[in-house]
Amino acid sequence: MKEEVLFYGLLQRQWCIGLTWQGWLLLLALLAGLGLWLGRGLYPFLAENRDVSRCEAMVVEGWMPDQAVARIVAEYQRRGCQRLFFTGGPIELGGPLLEFGSYAEVGARRAVHYGVPAAAVQAVPAAYAARDRTYTSALALRQWLEAQEGAQEGARLRGLQVMSFGPHARRTRLLFALALGEAYEVGVTALPPLDYPPESWWRFSGGVRAVIGEGIAFLYARWLFRPEQA
Repeated sequence: MKEEVLFYGLLQRQWCIGLTWQGWLLLLALLAGLGLWLGRGLYPFLAENRDVSRCEAMVVEGWMPDQAVARIVAEYQRRGCQRLFFTGGPIELGGPLLEFGSYAEVGARRAVHYGVPAAAVQAVPAAYAARDRTYTSALALRQWLEAQEGAQEGARLRGLQVMSFGPHARRTRLLFALALGEAYEVGVTALPPLDYPPESWWRFSGGVRAVIGEGIAFLYARWLFRPEQA
């Protein structure tokens, strides 16, 4: 069909293809199916659980709340790991925990408070990072482990079980595995979130923020993140 020019060339009349009511119905059904998949499948995908063959050390990000640390200590004792590492960057200026210096130190102190022998707990602080903080913390842990191996013959820890929260787990394991390299076996345990039920996360604002935000962050880490730029 020939186009018709109107209003001195400013507008034109064209033919276009649009959906019929059957087409709209199919589109709505596809969107509903996608929404159902996201609701049921996205959280289990992000909240990855993968055990190492032998838990020689457990790794925890020091920012986790007290309720989580208590559960991590119980899991550490149950698994019989040799060491308990806490990672994390410096405390923000003026924060209530500034005296500890880093989130790694905060986590280590709490673990000792909950009954882990001080000799088994190690804080591994990381440098300040404006972005990619998880990767920066994992890289600091690798550097610490390699330094210890160089100083103490045979002091090698290869099976590392990383403790994380809910939908943060898959991205955490990915970044730790990238930072630590193939010499280490990296597992992850996804602790249930404290502020929303995993089976109905989409009904809670905290769940929507956490799951959707971590989904986007995982895509970035998987496809766009470059370790050499961190």
